[in-house]
Amino acid sequence: MKEKKGYPTFNSKEERYGEMLVAALRGEEFLSSLSSERSKEDKEKLDALCERYGITNVAGAYKYFELSLCLARILHPSPVRRGRKRKWNKWIGGFLVVEIERLIDSSSKNVNWACQSLAKKEPWKSFLETKDSSLVVPSPAEALRKAFYEYRENDQTGRLRDAFRDFDSALAISDWDTWMRGFMKNKLAD
Repeated sequence: MKEKKGYPTFNSKEERYGEMLVAALRGEEFLSSLSSERSKEDKEKLDALCERYGITNVAGAYKYFELSLCLARILHPSPVRRGRKRKWNKWIGGFLVVEIERLIDSSSKNVNWACQSLAKKEPWKSFLETKDSSLVVPSPAEALRKAFYEYRENDQTGRLRDAFRDFDSALAISDWDTWMRGFMKNKLAD
């Protein structure tokens, strides 16, 4: 079996067609023998590729489907987003919404007040980033307010609201705070 840098190599379709044509001219026995031999080689090479890419716990034709997906991901990866890595995601936005709603419920104040209050507290203070510019001074509270309105109707936010209610009914708000802070800390470490 030919290999290139540890990977099996495969003949082109044209080479294979030429081989088969010559074998057919020599007779049906030669064609049948060569066809069987090439099929066996191809299966061995595909199995070697599966092993090379770590596809070892799948059997049968599904193994080759997994290999196809693996090679497709290598040859045709999804586009990579350019620019700075996005900080906000559905989880963080959901945590923010729950925290703002929690402040509003406990104080009877509005969203702007809650955002200003959270912008001064950890983990939100560390999460927010100020830009170095003499012309524009971004407001951390405004960034939180915009994120609140962006994420308040999100599916993940609904699940986090339900989770918070469960913590609250179990009188385990400190566990909620620990869970939320741990998640935020991991996000800041990314």
